[in-house]
Amino acid sequence: MILYHINLGYPLVSEDSKLTLPPHTTKPRDPVAEANPDYLSFGPPSAGYEPRVYYHQLDTSQEKVTINLAGGGLNFNLSYSPQQLPRLAQWKLFGQGSYVMGIEPANCYVDGRDKERAAGTLAFLKPGEKKRYELEFSLR
Repeated sequence: MILYHINLGYPLVSEDSKLTLPPHTTKPRDPVAEANPDYLSFGPPSAGYEPRVYYHQLDTSQEKVTINLAGGGLNFNLSYSPQQLPRLAQWKLFGQGSYVMGIEPANCYVDGRDKERAAGTLAFLKPGEKKRYELEFSLR
């Protein structure tokens, strides 16, 4: 299992930010995210904001995907191969004093090995096998 956790905050993340994701399907992780399905929205910091996690399954027919977050006069891009990292977890915590979004390209979700194994999606390396993961970051 491999997951890259990238936290993005102010001024890139603000109520005026815009997130653009590559083609995907989305599943809320839990009832809190299910009750708030708009994973692309950014609102003002809110007292008592409960963290929300969304699971995005990327279109693996593409050679490369790019995630873009624009806000605060900045532009963040993350590009990589969806064949290497087909899953993307998005974590939102828009609370007062803790206003942040996590982007997590991965070959798994964050629920643990036992759930991945039960779903038949736990990735293994064979003895002597090597994998190389490449991600490109830019901030302008």
